[in-house]
Amino acid sequence: MYKIHLKVLSTNPAKNPLQAGDLILFALHNTFGDPPIRLSKVKDQCAETEFYSYGSFTVGAFVDYGTTELELDLAEVQGVSNYFKTH
Repeated sequence: MYKIHLKVLSTNPAKNPLQAGDLILFALHNTFGDPPIRLSKVKDQCAETEFYSYGSFTVGAFVDYGTTELELDLAEVQGVSNYFKTH
């Protein structure tokens, strides 16, 4: 099992800060529930979630009330093991 820690930060907090109390929706693989989501409140310019996984998948994050959509393929994160990439 691998511990996954996801964090969303603004790339330009001076001009486009994340608003304290806003919700960020993290969309996970369908094996993480029905629906496979995690909600996280913005605190200190950041929203985070943490969970365990046995392999990689693509995660999404919906920010700014859904107007900004982010996507990350966990298999492409630098330094992850080949086992994680292929499971």
